[in-house]
Amino acid sequence: MDLRNNIVVNKSDITTGTRVAAFLKTAATDNVDNNSNNNLYYAGTPDATHLIYYDGTTSAQSISAYNVLPAITPGESASQTEDVVWAAITNGVYVPMQLLLLSVKVVVKIIVRLYFRF
Repeated sequence: MDLRNNIVVNKSDITTGTRVAAFLKTAATDNVDNNSNNNLYYAGTPDATHLIYYDGTTSAQSISAYNVLPAITPGESASQTEDVVWAAITNGVYVPMQLLLLSVKVVVKIIVRLYFRF
């Protein structure tokens, strides 16, 4: 996977589950491209149930732990973590508030995927 310049936020309520992960892989296979970078991942306040990364075996609670995982490194060296504040701009389109404050021209491509595990 080649992931660049993405915002990945998962603030799901896990009262009935075991964990929330911003980046959930289905296998520990090293398939993250070395060019993947400049992404922002957030899954709530880091703890054993709020993870930046989980692949079924290995987990990372913090961005620093994520950046050094064998399946990730050397990619993602400039990726960050932050709770993003979203602002509606028009017709139900939301952008990160920080971009609006910086007066950045925004081209928005939104992909929403919902995964449910029981």
